[in-house]
Amino acid sequence: MTSMYQFAYKEGFSTSLCSFLVAETIQYYKTNGSNVFMLSLDASKAFDRVMHTKLFQILIDKSICPLVIRFLINIYVVSSAIVKWNSAMSDPFD
Repeated sequence: MTSMYQFAYKEGFSTSLCSFLVAETIQYYKTNGSNVFMLSLDASKAFDRVMHTKLFQILIDKSICPLVIRFLINIYVVSSAIVKWNSAMSDPFD
């Protein structure tokens, strides 16, 4: 099971396609006179090294939008994963 928003490791999708879609979306809004704001977070090397509660508190203290904080909490605290290998699937894990 993969998210409909996942691009990597999914047949017919790629991170290049994701980058293209982001660039096209930005161009669309700029062409139509809108401001574009984007946040990108590469936490690939931080999963076991970040004290998430401390990170969230710092974001709250810096008055970061509560929706962004809630999004990050859902990614790092509430999320789980399932590994699919051919036709076999693992049990969910955090």
